[in-house]
Amino acid sequence: MVSILTWFRSLHDMHVAVQFPWVLLTSALMCSLLLVSCRNPGILRRHSEMPPGEEWIWNDQALTFRPERANYDVECAAVIEEFDHTCPWTGTAIGKNNMPAFKMFLKLIFTCAIFDVGLNLFTSSSSLLT
Repeated sequence: MVSILTWFRSLHDMHVAVQFPWVLLTSALMCSLLLVSCRNPGILRRHSEMPPGEEWIWNDQALTFRPERANYDVECAAVIEEFDHTCPWTGTAIGKNNMPAFKMFLKLIFTCAIFDVGLNLFTSSSSLLT
């Protein structure tokens, strides 16, 4: 929402040296959001019998065996490898496979917010001076 406000309110009068980084950051933010929300977070197949190899634990909620570092996510109704949380912003579980993209999403959303607020404050203050 802030980025849309920035585009219509501030960027049309700015130099290309300001517009280009803004477009680049906002595009990267949208790409990271897409990667987080569309990537498999690490959903594991169900196992009715204990698989050989590493130590597996029975999970009553999922009715399956799971590795120690995997947890059942109630909202996704699946066992997620290295499950962290279910993100309301992306609408998906955050696990082993999408954690790097999620960390990038968090960094970019913070950077874009600072950039957008700074641009909006700059244009507000410069319009007050004229």
